[in-house]
Amino acid sequence: TTLIAGLALLIFGSGAIRGFAVVHCLGIMTSIFSAVVVSRGMVNLVYGSRRKLGSVLIGQVWKPDAEPAGTKPDTVALAAPGSSTSAKLARAALPKPAAK
Repeated sequence: TTLIAGLALLIFGSGAIRGFAVVHCLGIMTSIFSAVVVSRGMVNLVYGSRRKLGSVLIGQVWKPDAEPAGTKPDTVALAAPGSSTSAKLARAALPKPAAK
């Protein structure tokens, strides 16, 4: 979204605003590029020497053969604890009715 705002400033701005928009867009593109390159380099450094991964530090690697064909996880049952917690927090955030 900030890149879209930068492009809008570049198109509709004039003078110093256009200069700022150019630097702004270049900064965003450089940031995205460096984040991808550095992240990939770190992952290759940690996991690059292994042929197959059984697990990574954040959990198990997904394997398509792990579940029998034709079965799907019960997403409603998986979402229920989060949904009830979310509903309770939303209810707690509502203002209390004024006393009469």
